[in-house]
Amino acid sequence: MTCPTCDHQQAQGKFCGKCGAGLQPAETVNTQTATSPLAAAVQTAMPGQAATADSPYAGKVRNTSQGFAAYFKKYVKSPGAILQTGATEFKNGLILLILTTIVLALALTSLVHSFVLTLLEGLNEFTSFFGTPEPALTPSIISYFLSSFLYIAIPVALVIGILFATVKIFSTGRPIQQLTAFYGTLLFPTLFLSALSLIFKFLNANTYSIAALVAAIVFALIITPVYLNATLLNKSSTKTDAYYGTAIFTIVTFLVLGMYVNYLTDSAFGGVMDQINELRDFGGLF
Repeated sequence: MTCPTCDHQQAQGKFCGKCGAGLQPAETVNTQTATSPLAAAVQTAMPGQAATADSPYAGKVRNTSQGFAAYFKKYVKSPGAILQTGATEFKNGLILLILTTIVLALALTSLVHSFVLTLLEGLNEFTSFFGTPEPALTPSIISYFLSSFLYIAIPVALVIGILFATVKIFSTGRPIQQLTAFYGTLLFPTLFLSALSLIFKFLNANTYSIAALVAAIVFALIITPVYLNATLLNKSSTKTDAYYGTAIFTIVTFLVLGMYVNYLTDSAFGGVMDQINELRDFGGLF
């Protein structure tokens, strides 16, 4: 034993033989010393919770989610208010733009996939007259979605580009980030109509689903950009009248989108013609 007062060493006893101070066994001291940090940790920690450090990525995701939720709640009832306040909501506007494109692509995918399956079933019944039809290989639902997303993202990017050029030519110009935030915020009707189209498709109401999808596309590519262009030119048009600027924007947009739709139509028609030629060669119809 070692005396805590004078460091006198002795084999046993309750008191120091040199100074008379009380002694404690070394095991007891060591046990108390060893367990005291654990006891302190148990007292300070909440029951059932682990003291873990939050990663920077998780913190960014949480902050972004909270910011988008506040943005959604603020502008869902009056999306046009962002044009009055001029708020910088590039990140949230871009998130809403991407989200709307995804939902719109899902609605388009569900309709196209259902149509293709119905078409293939009809072709199989038709070719069954000439023998046992070979099973048709249909693309996966993921490939349909990726194609639909790309087909929608391209005209959206074209519209934003034409809008940026028109505002820059006929007024003082706006940063592309601000135009993206404005355009994305004004896509709330498109988002709701796309979701409605999905709901109708799940209910097998294909006619209403197609109508809601067409309305969503019209809102996204015609109504929203024309409204945004007219509002911005009315605010800051210095080189020409806002009416002529809006008219030019509308005409150019229709021409560009018309060429894009014509390209898609030719591609789709070409695919159908290839399938007809394969069917003709298979059945020896002509």
